Amino acid sequence: YERIFTRDILFAKASGSYTLIQTESGSFLLSTNLGKLSEKLTPATFLRVHKSYVVNIHRIESLSSTAVIV
Repeated sequence: YERIFTRDILFAKASGSYTLIQTESGSFLLSTNLGKLSEKLTPATFLRVHKSYVVNIHRIESLSSTAVIV
């Protein structure tokens, strides 16, 4: 097990019944789906931008109508 601080999370991506968490230092695969994970994350910090992605809003560099750059 490795502790991941929410401030270090760039984004989370759904991968079937798993979720891939991306940080600057690496990626981590959790055996939980994105819906259950997003319920545990602070809504003021994390935004579900797509059915498969949750993004840390403090890490967003730019937005367009079709993309989010973190």
